[in-house]
Amino acid sequence: MRYEKTVPFTAEPAAALEIAKTTLLPSGFQITETAPNSITLKGNIFFWSQMQNNPLLGASGVNIQIDNSTISLKAELGTITKVIIFLTVFIAGMAVLMTTIFALTLGKTEAGPNVILLSLLPLAPWPVLAPIILFFLKARTCKALDILLSNMTGQQNF
Repeated sequence: MRYEKTVPFTAEPAAALEIAKTTLLPSGFQITETAPNSITLKGNIFFWSQMQNNPLLGASGVNIQIDNSTISLKAELGTITKVIIFLTVFIAGMAVLMTTIFALTLGKTEAGPNVILLSLLPLAPWPVLAPIILFFLKARTCKALDILLSNMTGQQNF
């Protein structure tokens, strides 16, 4: 997943890039490339516990470029993608584990097939919950990146 936004910019590029550094470096991002009018930062790819407190950590990489009249922010939302992959693998693994346990213990009884299906009942909400979680994580991260971009431009329209 990617996030990209370009907005008009007329302020000093160095000051805007300093705001980005001041915001992103304490969050665990590292500078991978820098130039007078651009900066590229890379974050930790799996920061689930800290991501609950800091939505900027949903981005695994941020590139900011400033040209004559615009500032452009591009972010790779790799942490969110990793969270969804983790949830999918975890839920599938739980389904296999629960089905196997119930099949081995109760499969040969009279109620075996029904018990096996009931063993999957606790996992039933997850196909609905996972996309909702994805939506809210992405929305939080994009809103945080919008606010960062707004702070860099000196505008307050986020």
